Amino acid sequence: MPEKRIKVWMGIGSLSGGGAEKQLELLVNHLDPARFEIRVAYVRKRDVTPKYPAWVTKRFLNRTSTYRWDSIWRVIWQDLKECRPDVIHVWLPEVISIPGSFCGRLLGIPVVTSIRRSNYKGIGWRNYLRETLGLLPHLCSNQIVSNFPLLGEIEPLRTFWRWGHAMVIPNGVRLAERARVFSPVCLEHKVTSVHFVFVGRFALQKRLPFLIRALAGLKDLEWTLTVYGTGSTLDQEALEALVGIEQLEDRVIFQGFVPDWRTDSARFDYMLFPSVSEGMPNVVVEAMAEGLPVVGSRIPELSNILTDGHNGIYFEPDDADSLQAAIRSLPQSRATYLAWSEHAVATAERFSINALVEAYTQLYARMGAQSKS
Repeated sequence: MPEKRIKVWMGIGSLSGGGAEKQLELLVNHLDPARFEIRVAYVRKRDVTPKYPAWVTKRFLNRTSTYRWDSIWRVIWQDLKECRPDVIHVWLPEVISIPGSFCGRLLGIPVVTSIRRSNYKGIGWRNYLRETLGLLPHLCSNQIVSNFPLLGEIEPLRTFWRWGHAMVIPNGVRLAERARVFSPVCLEHKVTSVHFVFVGRFALQKRLPFLIRALAGLKDLEWTLTVYGTGSTLDQEALEALVGIEQLEDRVIFQGFVPDWRTDSARFDYMLFPSVSEGMPNVVVEAMAEGLPVVGSRIPELSNILTDGHNGIYFEPDDADSLQAAIRSLPQSRATYLAWSEHAVATAERFSINALVEAYTQLYARMGAQSKS
């Protein structure tokens, strides 16, 4: 008689838009349908809906109002009672992770919570409040999962880490379908112009305004910056105004949100990554998978990915002089650049989808066994 499938209820804010959403999509598209029954619940609709296998159930949790917190608690409670999962995994953000974890505990269902890098770095009281609330789901958790080593974190987060016996499961990244090709003639020439790419939300910790201002100090060099991402209308208008003030209209190109920016990766030479706070920076590994070295801020989150002078180069966070110096010191020969590119691809290969799926398979099986015992 075949073993009963483990029923996993996964809660997330939306199906597309950020790193957590991409990892969830990768995971459910590669889990074994013979072993698992998956239900993905979400509270926000987006223009782009990723493709999920037919055996995965998608459930939109319709709230009466964004400001009626009681309504989301009610629909999550009802959905969990209807689904009766063996395991609950709440991802992000707090709108679903807090009620999902508390409802799971009240129903006696094992709960897995995803922990993210904190933003307690002087980004305003709203972020302090949000980060504090973000710790609440871990009070109800049977297992905390992080996609990054807990380096440089604040004590409350490390305390929850110890209490929850947290484990690290690095994100998985789709490797490039084909390697970048450089002709022998191309490799004989020096680098005369550089094409950068930035990928990410227009969030404060991503430091896109800082990046634009720093690049404005390099007008003597030949460079372009293509930006993939979006934010509020005010964010977009402010960035476009900044580009106008710095007279960079012919150098900075806004592409908006693109479901797969990697299809355009052959147009670029480097990824610029000025963030001051991240979980595991998916876009950095994605860029390296496409053969793009990275110019990144020296933060703990990059410590196990970027090696200075090997697959990219560091600069000091929020230091325009340091960023400008790093860009000026980039390889001038195509042959050296090719070596960096090859090292970047080798780095990305350490973050395989298979490793991600196997780790979660073992975790859900263990949690499911607890539920049935």
